[in-house]
Amino acid sequence: ISLRKAPLDLAALVTEVTRTKRIAGDFNGRAAVIVDAAPVWVEGDAARLEQVYANLLDNALKFTPESGAIHVSLRGDAGSAVLSVRDNGRGIAPETLPKVFDMFVQGDATPGRTQGGLGLGLALVRRLVELHDGTVGADSAGTGQGATFTVSLPLLAAAGDENDHVPHPRALPKAALRVLLVEDNDDVRDMTRSLLEIEGHEVHDTASGNEGLRIAAAIAPDVVLLDIGLPDIDGYEVAARLRAGAGGDRLVLIALSGHGDDEARARAAGFDAHVIKPARLDQVVDMIAALKHGAPETVQ
Repeated sequence: ISLRKAPLDLAALVTEVTRTKRIAGDFNGRAAVIVDAAPVWVEGDAARLEQVYANLLDNALKFTPESGAIHVSLRGDAGSAVLSVRDNGRGIAPETLPKVFDMFVQGDATPGRTQGGLGLGLALVRRLVELHDGTVGADSAGTGQGATFTVSLPLLAAAGDENDHVPHPRALPKAALRVLLVEDNDDVRDMTRSLLEIEGHEVHDTASGNEGLRIAAAIAPDVVLLDIGLPDIDGYEVAARLRAGAGGDRLVLIALSGHGDDEARARAAGFDAHVIKPARLDQVVDMIAALKHGAPETVQ
């Protein structure tokens, strides 16, 4: 994982990510999200730190009921920028807490804060924080007692420098794309999202065709990875609506299907490419890059 470090106000990043998620409807029907962020300046990669905060917030949303609350705080403390995401949701069992940042921990049968997925998000958080010379930890009083995740990053070395820096642009890195992933298999969706985020892309995901249409209208994605067999409306209809909507002519649409004989229909429905599942995820990444440069292909 490569970093493009620059001085940035972590509070501005947290505020912007929260605002984008709120506009996209990620908080609809979910726990209340309350943010209290004081300006703190760090030397970091904006896209990677955005992934850190987004993963922690998504994790809290996943395990906190609609009636609950998630409190996000950011403060400077003894030379560190301290970001805390605290919820009053399901909590973490004592036996799970020491390994909560380990990859695939959610595959274990032990009771605790487990609910589908492959447990990649928190492993990614730890790696990205370590690359920024920081630390991340988790704390919980036990099952049903909520949880707190805390990230500490070094503040800029010289006191007062924060007033001399221009805020880091909120634009994505040059090679990054805004990707919408519509896939109803939780494990496939989590794995694909994690890999695309490691590649530096901004990823929004859902298991529903109708929800995918709503998110697409809110975020204007560059690329849509779209499963054909969805629980509400199929991928062909979603693709047709996306193509007919604003900006539909510039979208890169990639069909995800378990059947090779769907390829012709996928092309006719307006897809740029057709991926037969299970596809190697590195091939999916390469396909996205190729399609953005006008070289569609089919992955077997």
